[in-house]
Amino acid sequence: MHKLSYYLALSLATISLAGCTTVSSPKTRTVLLTLDGASDEYVDALLADDQLDQIGIIKQSQKKGYQARELTPINVASTGPSHVAIFSGASPSKSGAVGQTFAVPNIELPQGSDAFAYVSSAETIVAAARRQGKRTACLAAPGFDGRTENYVCDYMLNFVQSSQESVVIKLAPIAGGLADARRSSDSENLTWLVPQPNQSTLPKIITDGLIGFALQSRHGDGNKGFTLLVRSEDGRINELASDRIFPLHRVENGKPVTNALWLNSMDPLTGEVEVYWGQPYYTDANSNMAAAVISKLGPWPGTLDARGLHAGRISEAGFDALNEYQAKYALDALDLLLNHSDWDLLLGYLPYLDTVQHKYLVSSTLQLDHDTKTALYSEKVKRAYLLLDRGIGEIADKTHSKNTNFIVASDHGMVPTHSAVAISSLIESWGYAVGGKHPDIGIFTSGASAHIYINSDDRIGGHISRKRKLEIVQDLQDRLRELKDSSNSPIFAFVGTREALSDLAIDHDANTGDLFISTVAGFSLDSRKSPTRRYIFPLSFDRETLAKSGLSHAEVEHVAGGFLNQGSPGVHGHIAGTPGIGAILYGKGPDIGKISNGAANMLQLAPSIACLLDIAPPAGALSGPVAGLCKSTRK
Repeated sequence: MHKLSYYLALSLATISLAGCTTVSSPKTRTVLLTLDGASDEYVDALLADDQLDQIGIIKQSQKKGYQARELTPINVASTGPSHVAIFSGASPSKSGAVGQTFAVPNIELPQGSDAFAYVSSAETIVAAARRQGKRTACLAAPGFDGRTENYVCDYMLNFVQSSQESVVIKLAPIAGGLADARRSSDSENLTWLVPQPNQSTLPKIITDGLIGFALQSRHGDGNKGFTLLVRSEDGRINELASDRIFPLHRVENGKPVTNALWLNSMDPLTGEVEVYWGQPYYTDANSNMAAAVISKLGPWPGTLDARGLHAGRISEAGFDALNEYQAKYALDALDLLLNHSDWDLLLGYLPYLDTVQHKYLVSSTLQLDHDTKTALYSEKVKRAYLLLDRGIGEIADKTHSKNTNFIVASDHGMVPTHSAVAISSLIESWGYAVGGKHPDIGIFTSGASAHIYINSDDRIGGHISRKRKLEIVQDLQDRLRELKDSSNSPIFAFVGTREALSDLAIDHDANTGDLFISTVAGFSLDSRKSPTRRYIFPLSFDRETLAKSGLSHAEVEHVAGGFLNQGSPGVHGHIAGTPGIGAILYGKGPDIGKISNGAANMLQLAPSIACLLDIAPPAGALSGPVAGLCKSTRK
């Protein structure tokens, strides 16, 4: 479809919704919002210091609704497996989502699966609600991408991941253009920019000239500088300001996408410009209601690009602006859907806190950046919590939200982390082949935890006998339990075989590793190979700080190039009970009980939602509702 006609169709969809007939008009409806990475300990500290706004959802819940003492997460406490548990009420031992990454029996090592892509048979609360006549809506809920009927909402903006990386576009003026612009007193004078040579990763839309960039002289207003402008495919020209994200909305391969643009730098003397081009985030909308969100706000604005930050493709200021822009987009989308009555259950996902804390959670004296970055970074983390808390609270307080139950939960907390263990290289140093062709061992990490698989001859492509497998497991178990840090304290909180995992509820028959390990607070596991013989690395994204710690240049680049759970100062994936990993649970609404400091487990969330909807819980749910969260006595 032509771009103009596509957006016209979306606009008409928006207009038609004003008079739509409601299929289901419940007395009340329920919203479950998951805040990725929201830590119970951190929220408690904000409450103790009276830092939270009275209009925020947390204070509203304290006064009028439900507050859990802590939401106990599943093992392992990581985004993918936690959301499978939240939405189904089934533990990893039943769902098979035993980590963020793990091996499955029908794929040769070292290949594996990711919890976001894993097809679990555990019925979701959405599938249970639809089966019982309820209407459902999803805003980027993890897993809900239409892969099976279990992961389809009636109104759905898909949870998707871009297949393309962000890039940096380096531009320079057409020869002679900048000098002419400086001499001109015409404020409309434009100097068009062209890509500098030797950039092999430029998007085709740039090389074809369909998107253009220009400098506009500010000479006429007394300023000798320039403004950067971007021309979109339809000929519109907008300013690309230096202090905010510009969302470039367009159509690619027939689908609406957004590229988030950020001005990394502009040289006022040469006119050379460096622009961050965020990866396109393809948005599928399966209904008029979801399409109306796109029509009003544009397509989802890309991913939270920590990988781009670590690679130097976007500045720290741009990274912060991108995260905040996307958080506000999600809140605006939620507000739009709350204006419509044609649903009973809405799942919404906000990844903002997770990404911010991965980058900025510097609060331990053992972290390299503690003395230099704590004050600055702690303000950034606090700002993120306050933005979401107030944003959700303002929405929940609006007139069109009065008949709505709001449940706000997180999937896990976040733990300040000072060191990473290069687990693959460590185990290779003990004489085992890890990864590559015909490995002895496959290692799949989830932040602070990992499943270790022996490539035994009962696996596809395996070659290790049962007897040798038992010997290897025992050897690894002994060595890992003996591994100590510089203070002679154990690095691992848990090292155990599959037979010892029933208490952690990750003993899935097919997917659990032959050995499972989880670190103490302060350590993460990095599956990347070490560039040297060092196996434990101090963590920082600041290359100068890393160099001062005694790391070689290769080691500095290795650590600084880490990604989220591999090398961040904030990490999750620990076993439940680790300090900082506890999740949050708050609730407010006409059917929410008034309880402070209640006890809650993550597996109880789906049954609690079912109680609020007055339906039976998902078929595989293992627990009843959270006591007192739902006023109804129906279980």
